[in-house]
Amino acid sequence: MTLLPSIDFKLVKSNKLVESRSDFTLTQQRAILLAMVQIKPDSQELGEYKIHIADVLGLPKEKKLKGAQYRQVRESLEQLTKTSIDILDSDEQWDSRNFISRVRKVEGNDFIYIKFSAEVKEFLIGLTEKFTKYSLRNVSQLKKVYSIRLYELCKQYESLGERKIEYMRFRDMLYIKEKKSLSNPSRIRERVIIPAIAEINESELTDIQLSFEEITKGRSVTHYHFKIKRKNASNTVSLNQGNGEDHGTSKPHSPSPSGFPDPKFYEKLLKKYDQGILDFSIEKIRNLDHVVRKEGYLLKALKDGFYQEEFDKLEEGKRKMKEVKLKKNRKQQEDEKRDLIRMEYDGFRKSLLKRFIEEADESDLALFCFEIEDSESSLERKYFSEFESGKPSDLAISYYSQWLVQKYGNEKDQAMLDITNYAKIHHQFDF
Repeated sequence: MTLLPSIDFKLVKSNKLVESRSDFTLTQQRAILLAMVQIKPDSQELGEYKIHIADVLGLPKEKKLKGAQYRQVRESLEQLTKTSIDILDSDEQWDSRNFISRVRKVEGNDFIYIKFSAEVKEFLIGLTEKFTKYSLRNVSQLKKVYSIRLYELCKQYESLGERKIEYMRFRDMLYIKEKKSLSNPSRIRERVIIPAIAEINESELTDIQLSFEEITKGRSVTHYHFKIKRKNASNTVSLNQGNGEDHGTSKPHSPSPSGFPDPKFYEKLLKKYDQGILDFSIEKIRNLDHVVRKEGYLLKALKDGFYQEEFDKLEEGKRKMKEVKLKKNRKQQEDEKRDLIRMEYDGFRKSLLKRFIEEADESDLALFCFEIEDSESSLERKYFSEFESGKPSDLAISYYSQWLVQKYGNEKDQAMLDITNYAKIHHQFDF
């Protein structure tokens, strides 16, 4: 699922809003962002913003939505009017505010209108300082509920390259405090931070790379320390952030700290050359200390293909690595499915054998014992002795149950004694 994959909107949020406490679902977060990007920089008042259900789902607008898809998103968004956000006031107390004042649906149409509450107007329009700005494209691939929030909290401190958040404050901002399943640092680390960082780092569209460590006092976690690095130009969109507090926002960003290449020159080259080879060439030339006029050299390198062969080899290596990773993932998925089928089949088999045992009578057991009494199999003779003594083992009873299925069961019952047949019939899976 990708949010507006082909459109690059800039989104501006007050730092107070970035650090607010909220409990929005991923669907609600996506809809809110889609509404926010429609707020014009020179707006004086908040309007009503049209949100297409397809955009929330990351689907093309021309794709016909299923009724369940439309209903699920609509119901989720209708809950927004009942969900508030908490803003830290000057006394460091949480001030609860109504965030969405109205969600209006239009019957028979695949869109919804959202209106922000007047209580949050100051955090959405007329922002000249203390704000964070990023591209909607940067978060368009994020699918985990905490990933967008963590991205924003770290993006806010990108210029410093790190952010330290007190443990209890972090729990507050992500609304973790209210969830029993996330009641301790180890669960927060494993279920919130690590998955969110992995998704942010692996996304092709996010522009920052994160790592973190827990700061402890004794055995207690007191802070989370996030390290923030700018990704390579190939994964980024050039952004400017508003001048904020010394810990809050980044200074204007060009494609590299050295100012090479000039953003306008870079945008012009993008219209003519593939971004992959362009960014690869930039990184190569950036490290050439003997080249003074780097932009002219870059242009010649692109025209004459200085780095094309090396770039092609690198891309081929990436492609092969991706294939290996996909193959490994497929095998892992198959192994996981195989284990689940085994667990499911174990219960089914026990039920099947129990049914035939319950339907059997003494004459069936007598016939079974008669057949195995003089068997050449030592195991069958052992089972015979156990039944004769009146103390059959679980294995002996299981063997007798299978004999009953094979003797009196129909073709389907007999086939179900083999897990391979069970997997094919019930899961279309080649075991």
